[in-house]
Amino acid sequence: MGVFSKFFSRFNAASGDGGLGERRACYRQAVDCLAVAMFGGRSSTVQVENISAGGAFISPRLEAAKGSYITLRIPDAGMTLKAQVAQHSNRGTGIYFQDSSAGENIIERFSVA
Repeated sequence: MGVFSKFFSRFNAASGDGGLGERRACYRQAVDCLAVAMFGGRSSTVQVENISAGGAFISPRLEAAKGSYITLRIPDAGMTLKAQVAQHSNRGTGIYFQDSSAGENIIERFSVA
């Protein structure tokens, strides 16, 4: 089972609605920090709007195709994460972290004590 298949299975199981409506399996935390998204030999400064153990939403929208692999460097957290583009909207880009433990670690770093 691939990364996306496992991720969507968790979402669908957690939603209890057969995959319709809200399908988030992970708590999202609003954040306000800059990051650098690297993909296809390019880099782009982005704003991380929210983050969870499973992924993040960044803006502005990346010019990376859905399914593309990116590296997200978040200096405020002292972390560099591997991710995959999940979706695009007019506001930005949703990404999935390839390593869920890295996503959990980043949540801890952004959590308010």
